Amino acid sequence: MAAGLTIVVPVPAVAQEWIGTFGDWNAFRYVEAGRRVCYISTTPLDMEPKGTRRGPTYVRVSRSGDMRDVVSIVPGFTVEAEGMAVITVDAAEFRLRPSPEGAVAQNATQDAAMVRAMIAGTRLQARATSGRGMTSNDTYSLIGFTAAQTAMSNSCRPAA
Repeated sequence: MAAGLTIVVPVPAVAQEWIGTFGDWNAFRYVEAGRRVCYISTTPLDMEPKGTRRGPTYVRVSRSGDMRDVVSIVPGFTVEAEGMAVITVDAAEFRLRPSPEGAVAQNATQDAAMVRAMIAGTRLQARATSGRGMTSNDTYSLIGFTAAQTAMSNSCRPAA
């Protein structure tokens, strides 16, 4: 990540605590409705097409209760309702489904496979198509992903 780059990730409506920065990834936690929520996120190294106005753009992996390592991409626009978004980690490709915030995995098995690929990988490409037909192609670094995911996992363990 370039020096001085500001990371813009929507903040939950509750106070959150920064766990740390790990390479190009940041880890956070907060409590919502009595449940501990943790997540890691990163912003793109490169965004295509250039010069297109979009909202906040990032990849996020979150944990809460029984939900483990839920992967989502937020391309900065609403993903086409009938379309799919695609994450490619090195040679592995994953098709995601549209969600209100962007795109998410089809199921927990796909989330787990994406996280395994992200631990082993170096780069992540995220492609998505907007309702207006614009296709984005964003590149993310996976440097620090494993350490951030470990810190998130340790921070979200249920209290003994």
